[in-house]
Amino acid sequence: MIGAFAPPLSHPNKSQKSLLQVCSPIRTRIESLFSEKTRLAVAAPGGLIGIGTLIDPHLCKADRLVGQVLGPAGTLPDVYVTLEASVVLLRNLLGSGKGERVRRLAKAEFLMINTGSSSTEAETKATKKDMVRLDLSKPVCAEVGEKIAISRRVGRNWRLIGWGTIRGGRLAELTPADGGGDSVGPAAPGTDRAQRAVPTSPRPEPMADESLKA
Repeated sequence: MIGAFAPPLSHPNKSQKSLLQVCSPIRTRIESLFSEKTRLAVAAPGGLIGIGTLIDPHLCKADRLVGQVLGPAGTLPDVYVTLEASVVLLRNLLGSGKGERVRRLAKAEFLMINTGSSSTEAETKATKKDMVRLDLSKPVCAEVGEKIAISRRVGRNWRLIGWGTIRGGRLAELTPADGGGDSVGPAAPGTDRAQRAVPTSPRPEPMADESLKA
């Protein structure tokens, strides 16, 4: 039906000593759409839609693709390894029953970040007033202006402490899969090799180091 990417599958770059994460987009073809047992010609937002593709089932096992983003080639948002966001913290900790106040974010604190259906741990690298810079444990595909949920570990559980809005960040390194971007399945009809590379929007301006408390 349409050419699609589902980025990012990420892995540490073992050729370097640092844990540089490289994202490999998946190109495939959508073969079917289902709502339970009903076959669909088109799908609209709302409800659960089963999407049949040519992706190797090995890549889908154990919920490996949970949180990934699917869309026509050339239309997907950027993939970030570091996020800069404006945040709003709740006044009191939800569910504590004690009226416990939510303390401000601190440097080197580990948080849980949710964007869309993706969740990843993140370390705060710098903070200033309502801005924070987060190093993500795994890349996320998101847009500037998109909302994120922020949780902090309290005891054994993650508790929601606030939300934020993505303002920018550092982009992940994207590598075309299989040399031409066709990691799984054929490309969409009429798609030439030049169109198979993952396009990225201009790198957002990073926050000045002196603007955040390192």
